[in-house]
Amino acid sequence: MNTKTIKLLGTLEVLLESFPYIGLIGHESGGDTYPFVWETSKQGKFNSLNISISKGWLKLTDNDFIRTSSQALICAKSFNSFSLKKDEEKQRLEKTIYLFTLLDNNLRDLQTFEIQNYDYASAMSLVLGKTIDGDWISVCPTSYTETDIPQKQIYRTPQNQELNLDEIGENTINLISDIEAIVSEIGTISLSGDLGGGYNYNYENRIVFAVGKTKESAVEKVLQDAGILELSKFNGLYTDRPYFEEDYCSSKLEYRDSIFQRYSKFNDFMNRNFSNVDDV
Repeated sequence: MNTKTIKLLGTLEVLLESFPYIGLIGHESGGDTYPFVWETSKQGKFNSLNISISKGWLKLTDNDFIRTSSQALICAKSFNSFSLKKDEEKQRLEKTIYLFTLLDNNLRDLQTFEIQNYDYASAMSLVLGKTIDGDWISVCPTSYTETDIPQKQIYRTPQNQELNLDEIGENTINLISDIEAIVSEIGTISLSGDLGGGYNYNYENRIVFAVGKTKESAVEKVLQDAGILELSKFNGLYTDRPYFEEDYCSSKLEYRDSIFQRYSKFNDFMNRNFSNVDDV
């Protein structure tokens, strides 16, 4: 590690020692988040897959097809507007089982992860595997997102890289076509209603899939398409002073000034010293 890097880490450590929490939006169950350090030497390469496993958001499991298929509907069944008839639910389950059987017959190094979703389902499943061309395919259901993080709280630029299909093998493309056909047959369940207390919801439950040259890129893409992951370029925390004042309105004025100054110093340091800052 060179001298400049050591100095940067030292400054960052000082900034984070007294860093205030960020209270995430989400009415009574909102929650707080803090910056954290990822040590590549101990935790491996920093990417969406490794951090999801490290934080317990993805848990490797040995689900069979029926359980994995059933979990694709768990989130939808959590809503009071779910109204599939028994025969419709049975048909959807049969088609979903066929989808995962197709994956089992055509993918190597097949892995199943439970997606931990504490608000609306105990778990949903993500299936990941490699084609004979060496490409990776991942499949999972969409997840309901209760609230979005305001840009004025964490100012960011969304990043969503698209894969060039010219880089994908012929066998992979044929398999994608088969997956797309069965996913289309399974279709979408459109849900809307009131969770109680005036909290309205709109949710499109469907199965999404993604392909990548690496398993990390395939997982990252499918989690984005499922509405579980947002990958963005970091621009700053609380860059809008009036919004910050409103968010910290219960704090004393001198305390608010101190917190805002810490955010400003952190933003300046990150944007001045790091050319590519991502917010996962």
